[in-house]
Amino acid sequence: MYTKLVSDVKTIAAIGTLLMTTFTTSVTADVNMKTEALEFGWFKTLDEVEMNSYTSSIGQALLNADNGEAVHWNRSRAWGLSRVLYTDTNSQGWCRTLYIEVNAFNKKASDTKKFCYDKVSENWSEQPMRR
Repeated sequence: MYTKLVSDVKTIAAIGTLLMTTFTTSVTADVNMKTEALEFGWFKTLDEVEMNSYTSSIGQALLNADNGEAVHWNRSRAWGLSRVLYTDTNSQGWCRTLYIEVNAFNKKASDTKKFCYDKVSENWSEQPMRR
């Protein structure tokens, strides 16, 4: 029963459509992110509202934040930020590298992720990063 619950929590997906106004163009872009549940210990994960805030901060940072700017979020038990580290271009569009931090259950989780925008499909997707 608990294994099923944990596996269901890990498959939480957030899909949002946001207005993109960065750079010199204004286009509508889909931000489709399959977000795995963040775990902070035995059965300690973000609830649905906290996961939505986490995912929304990533979308807002991708679409609206300047390099170096952070988008903060705060809910009852958890808080965090998504900061744009840098933006670069590629042949299909551009990529943005984000530093993402989440604090919950008196623990901190952080990661660096790269998301690329494809001008043809008008979609953002997470790309693998060299570590």
